[in-house]
Amino acid sequence: MNKEELIAYIESLNLPAEEYYILSSGCLTLYGLRDVAGDLDICVTPKLGEELIKRYNLTESDRNPGNFYHVDDKFEFVINDSDKLNCDKLGIYQVQKLEDTLKFKRARQKKRDLEDIANIEKYLASKNN
Repeated sequence: MNKEELIAYIESLNLPAEEYYILSSGCLTLYGLRDVAGDLDICVTPKLGEELIKRYNLTESDRNPGNFYHVDDKFEFVINDSDKLNCDKLGIYQVQKLEDTLKFKRARQKKRDLEDIANIEKYLASKNN
């Protein structure tokens, strides 16, 4: 999904804005640090997590080893430990802190993440100057 498609998809979910934040490739796409997001991964409050589990009729078998509930090929979510979300604001969206995205991608050490890492580092360096 390009940025416009991603925004349209986020809006179509009709989620309460203060109860989730956008992770990984979706976050990077909203920042303009990536052209496309393969899917939408979000972190949600426990309350919203329960609502989504009911909305999509999910069970424990729909949860992957990283604790993300797989709704479909376009959407996954993980439930935060508390109602307090540790994220940044980008326009009207709550997004994963770029420092956290960078830390995750460095630790994962996948070749496909190298371009994302370089783009995040360049962006953060420009923000600090």
